[in-house]
Amino acid sequence: MTDYKKLLLSKDFLSGIIFTAIAVGLLWEARGYAMGSLLRMGPGFFPAIIGSLLALIGIAVIVKAILEGAQERPALAPVPALLISLALLAFAFTLQRAGLIVATLLLVSITRFAMRPFNLIGTVVLSFVLVLLSLVVFGYFLRLPLKLWP
Repeated sequence: MTDYKKLLLSKDFLSGIIFTAIAVGLLWEARGYAMGSLLRMGPGFFPAIIGSLLALIGIAVIVKAILEGAQERPALAPVPALLISLALLAFAFTLQRAGLIVATLLLVSITRFAMRPFNLIGTVVLSFVLVLLSLVVFGYFLRLPLKLWP
């Protein structure tokens, strides 16, 4: 395989392309909303800022890939990818019914099974920290009307 083909299939180059593509999508979507100003931000302000930052990161990763040369892509691990997808779906389907605390515990528990070796103490600590952080951010600061318990 030639060097440029190896570069185009490298993990950094592909990651940069994905970041940049998502950024373009965010910026495209944000253009339909009012931007506002720094003091009175409109609904398009946050997606535009995030899209711009993500585009910069994507471009930086692409440039890094070009300057450092091609690195081989690691093989896709189907079981961890499936477990992480399952964890996200479980969170989405249990948030309304079981509440934020149970959904977050479920998300962390299923996701941690994707890691080898499984660490029970680390899972408990991470679960506690993420539940506490979720309660503070979404409950206290953002005051979202989320159900906490079933």
